[in-house]
Amino acid sequence: MIRPLLAAFFLLSVTSLADTLYVATSATAGGNGQSWSTAYTSLEDALAKWQSGDEIWCAAGQYQVPQAGYPISNGMRIYGGFKGNETMREQRDWYRQRTVLNSSQGASIFTLTACDSITRIDGFVLQGTRSTAMLVNGGSPRIFNNHFRACSTTTDGAAIRMNGGGRIQIEYCVFEDCSADRFGGAVYLNSDITSAAWNRQWGPFIGQCFFVNCSAQRGGGLYIADCPGTTQITSTVFAGNRAVDAAGAIGSETSDVYLNNSTFSRNTLTGSTVIGGKSAAMSAGAIQNCLMWNEDEDTTSHVLQLVPQGDTSKLVGRANVIERDFVYGFWQFAPDFVSVDDVDGNDDIYGTDDDGLVLLPGSIGRDGGYLDTYVNHRQHDILGNPRLVGRKLDVGAYEAQREEGRLGFREAMAEMRKGGLVFMYRHGKTDWDQKDRGPAPECFPGRNLIAEGREQCDEIGKAQRMLGVEQGEALTSPACRCWETLKIMVGRYEERSYWAGGGGTGPSAQSRLRDLSTAVTSGNRFISTHDAVCQSIFNPNGGGEIITTAEYMEGDALIIRPLGGTDHEVLAQWCSETWTRYHVRFPDEVSSVTEQGASQQRITVTPVPASDQLSVTTMMPGRVRVINMLGAQVATFDIDESRSARVDVSSWPVGTYVMINDLSATPFVVAR
Repeated sequence: MIRPLLAAFFLLSVTSLADTLYVATSATAGGNGQSWSTAYTSLEDALAKWQSGDEIWCAAGQYQVPQAGYPISNGMRIYGGFKGNETMREQRDWYRQRTVLNSSQGASIFTLTACDSITRIDGFVLQGTRSTAMLVNGGSPRIFNNHFRACSTTTDGAAIRMNGGGRIQIEYCVFEDCSADRFGGAVYLNSDITSAAWNRQWGPFIGQCFFVNCSAQRGGGLYIADCPGTTQITSTVFAGNRAVDAAGAIGSETSDVYLNNSTFSRNTLTGSTVIGGKSAAMSAGAIQNCLMWNEDEDTTSHVLQLVPQGDTSKLVGRANVIERDFVYGFWQFAPDFVSVDDVDGNDDIYGTDDDGLVLLPGSIGRDGGYLDTYVNHRQHDILGNPRLVGRKLDVGAYEAQREEGRLGFREAMAEMRKGGLVFMYRHGKTDWDQKDRGPAPECFPGRNLIAEGREQCDEIGKAQRMLGVEQGEALTSPACRCWETLKIMVGRYEERSYWAGGGGTGPSAQSRLRDLSTAVTSGNRFISTHDAVCQSIFNPNGGGEIITTAEYMEGDALIIRPLGGTDHEVLAQWCSETWTRYHVRFPDEVSSVTEQGASQQRITVTPVPASDQLSVTTMMPGRVRVINMLGAQVATFDIDESRSARVDVSSWPVGTYVMINDLSATPFVVAR
């Protein structure tokens, strides 16, 4: 059965442009904020005009924060990191196009009050505050891709202070040179809400972050106080943080903390009288798959349990590499980092592939971790790579990837842009409690995608189109969670019963092999299926040479090259974050908006937006393809030795398109 997505899905990419407010310091005063050329010159102007559903895009530059700061209402989504000519949010590069909010008067920058998870602050540098950069009063907002630096406070939490909040999500953020006179040099989390509605299983979440050179009385980087539910901290680096008497990097009281796959390096206590816990001093919880190593002669314990009188809570350790510790640690060998003195690597950017605290091959931390039931909650490491590789996790924040027989990230992207591959997806993230009602009446009860899974599929599809990866036929298991995955990611799907299950032999198995092995005639073939199906094909004997049980997580894709007949080869395995973070990890690729003609394959398109005619120029002759926002090819043409061409778009529907050659992808807009 073929179920194409309704035209409204395509129109969404067009109408959403009208719901974007643009801000640029270089804009001419008096603009209406409806485009980059008529952008507002200040963020406060955009906030004043914001209506529910709008997004605010802020171009790179220095913004002086007003004394009152920026009050944030529930539902606001504010993004930085734009060069100022993007047509898709996915093009921005917050690493290199820095939108700096400078509090020259020391005032708080953002104040969020009762903001839920729709609210998102993403892609800013926040600096110079002397009274906490971001105040969170209740709610559970999402704080992503921000860099807090040189912030201070005389109280708690110089970068973020949460009072009475719920499951705040802080991901891919950097906290550098922050200091608090009391607790939590960078982040302080507290919840005084006693309502049963908030006393749920999971509390705040911090993942894929860096806490570097921060200081406080306790909790040099982070302090957690009286948070109901379990606070999760995973795939995070704590380096060079300092506290006075306890909790050099992390402290907690009356809170259960699940600290997993994090790296601690050279965190210290500076007081004349110390209690202990130069890396972590916690009241209760678990420390698992963590690495704590200073390579010094200080015998102060890395871990200390802070036990209030009468409290019987436990703090346990599993599969950790902790220097001189046989209680919470296990391994006692130096971890062998790439460069312990250069945490952000040669590019001076935290969270890219040259980071200094990556483990060298042969390190005791490689494959030294413990696999628990929560691994499916965190599918990626601090870079955005798949977290579970093979049968065991690495210890620390970084996960080494399979290399034998696999293509590197750049090589894989070059092949995907050529087309002719098969992307075999396990469906997006699902509701294991089966409470989500699903996309159609017949889907409930059942295990359907959750909101996070739908967002995951949407982001993957948008990233692919922005990167110039053409989406061809889309085949799926009839299970609702599978066809909804492709409906959101690709915009269309065809149900195939043999992708729902079955053994390794028989007609169903032969049909699956045919889809994996026969030539792809247009773009790349997408398949949405299940873990059990993947295991029957690629791990039938349990040997794990290609993939292991549990390694194929929700939203992961095996990238496969058909070889004809029943033959094929696996080139790579990518998780959702591999797609969405590709262009910021590999800026030399033309997918980065920061490149200024560095590639000989760069495509330039003018005017943008266009109504009838486009002028296209490239540095070299060759074939150019155009795909729409559903991933379908709409045109092809050749660039001759003149290296330019005119394209008639007068009959094309309005919307966003991507122009592609062998190595380049350039989005553009048709509007009238």
